[in-house]
Amino acid sequence: MIGHYGPSLAFWLAYLDSHGGLWERSGDTVLAILPESLSAKHHLPETALITDDPDIAREDGVLFLG
Repeated sequence: MIGHYGPSLAFWLAYLDSHGGLWERSGDTVLAILPESLSAKHHLPETALITDDPDIAREDGVLFLG
């Protein structure tokens, strides 16, 4: 379910789904697993913790999408 995330993160998760990626909620963050092609296209690691909360991103050092 994507609905409880902010619009930017919800968009990214839907995009990830539509391009063969996987994601799972992990506490206050989301663990994203990107296919190699998507990882290369966006210059991101193949696995990443992401959040749409700037405080969590700052405190935990995870990728901010918000």
